[in-house]
This record gives sequence, structure tokens and C-alpha cells, in this order.
Amino acid sequence: MQKYKNKGFTLVELMVAIVLGLLIVAAATQLFITGQVSLNLQKAMADIQDNSNFGITYISSDLRKANYNAEKPLITSTTKFGGIVIADTNFPSDLTLRPAATLLTRNASQSTTGRLTNTASDQLVIQYYVAESTIDCEGNNIEANSMIVQRYFVDGGELKCDSGFYPFTKPTTKDQNGVLLPYVLSGLNTNAQTIIKNVEYMRILLAVSEDNAALGTGTGNQSALPVDAIAQKNLRYISINNYPTTGTLPRIRGIQLGLLMKANDSVSPSKELEDKNKATFRVLDQDVSLVTKDKKILHQVVTQTIALRNALGASS
Repeated sequence: MQKYKNKGFTLVELMVAIVLGLLIVAAATQLFITGQVSLNLQKAMADIQDNSNFGITYISSDLRKANYNAEKPLITSTTKFGGIVIADTNFPSDLTLRPAATLLTRNASQSTTGRLTNTASDQLVIQYYVAESTIDCEGNNIEANSMIVQRYFVDGGELKCDSGFYPFTKPTTKDQNGVLLPYVLSGLNTNAQTIIKNVEYMRILLAVSEDNAALGTGTGNQSALPVDAIAQKNLRYISINNYPTTGTLPRIRGIQLGLLMKANDSVSPSKELEDKNKATFRVLDQDVSLVTKDKKILHQVVTQTIALRNALGASS
């Protein structure tokens, strides 16, 4: 009878095979973790971009209506029906229930509740004319021949829109009791709606310029004044509180909007992300820092420049 020897791995060979297998598994696991971290980071960035693009597009469409049907194609703090509401003089003098100063464009949010940065957000208030019935940012039905007033502010990590309205022309009709219908601003500061979530800070800069009456005195490009007899000079961006209250008032030609936003979901914690959140974020001309230095939440600055086409005039 022929005898066969049993063959197999020695203990050393088995241990070497296990070690090699573990190395391969470790490498594959590391690749998977790295890929998952990268996927979560890309998802967070896409979340911020999608959220901001939708919200800013919505806001921009309303901002471009500002100053529509105003008395002049310019915006200052004294323009009647002026598109950027900086002062009480932007409203008709006989309008009643006018908003308080805290509800006008200013360098601080209406509320500090839930403030997520060391600096309060700016507040932007616009108004525009509607020739036909429409819906404001709160979903209210607005009748034709009205002025819509919309206030944008950050409160508790959300960019909100608060809307009101008033008749473009002073009422001349009377109610059933023979009393002249009131000329009032209604609805403001009652039911603000969220436009963009996860907004931690908002900064507003005004694009302004002075009129240049010197144009038209020379030849060539300066041979004639534009249709509105003005031309812009010294175009620059200033903060809301730097807009002058006396003297020559510059024309507001555009808005620069800067938002500090965060992602909906957290990503894998990292030292790099923690250091970034501990540092300051540059939002247009303002440096802001977070109250909570989270190492799992991605933050990103988003900016947009919007020209106010109803305030450019023929000179532009």
C-alpha cells in the first residue's frame, strides 16, 4: 500500500498570509474612509451652493424691481418711492403707519436672538411698484397699483423676508360710512418668512456714485450729456452706515450681498476644518468669527453683486 504525506501551510506561512491580508484590508478601509470623507465634504459644499443659489436668485429677482415707477431713475435717501429704503423720506410724506427706524435698511439685524457670529447682520429694505396683482415674499396677494415693501434680515440662522404694502396713489374714495380710506402701510413686521436657511451672517454694501455735470462741455465722448443729464463718477462700494445724511447724496446704483452660510449636515471632524472655523471669515469688507467653533460643520462665504436697473439712468 502506497502512503501519501499530508501537505499544507506551516504556521509561519499562515501568519505571513494573515499579515498580508490585514495590510490589504487596512489599505482598502483607508481608501473607503478617505472617499467617504471627500464625498461628505463635496456634498456639504453642494448643499451650500444649492441653498444659496436658490435663495439669492429669488432675492435678486425682487431687488431688480426696486425703484420701478419711482419719480426719477435714481435712488438716494430722499427719493420718493426710492427703491432702497434708507430713511423715512423714501416714503410719501402723507403715508401713515410708517415703519420705525429699526425696520429700515441699517447695519444691524432686527433681532440678536440666536446670533451665530460676533457681529450683527445688516438689514436691507427695498420697495417696488406692481402694476398688476401679484404675491409678495410672504405669499400675500397684493393688489395692482401698490407699493411692496420687503425687509431682508438674519434671525436665528435664517435669512428672512418681511413684507408690507401701501397704495401707490393716495386713496380718494370713501368707505360705507363716508370716511376717506386711509393711506397706510400695512403688514410689515408681522409674518416674516424664511428665504434661505443656514445663514449665519449677512453683509450689505451699496454701489454708489456721484453725478458728473462736467460731461458735455468737451468734444468726442464728452460732447453731449446723457438723456437724464447726468453721468456717474467715482463708482464705489460703501457700507450702509457710511451713506451720508447731509450734503450731496450719492446715487445708489447697485447692491453687493455677502452671506456666511453653513451646510445642513456635518462632515467628518478634522483639524483643518476646526482651524478654519476658529479663524475669521471675510464677508465682503467685514471680518466675522463664529460663536461656536465647530469642527464638523462646513462654512462658506457666498457673494453676489446686483445692479439696480431702475436706478442706473441713461448715463450707465
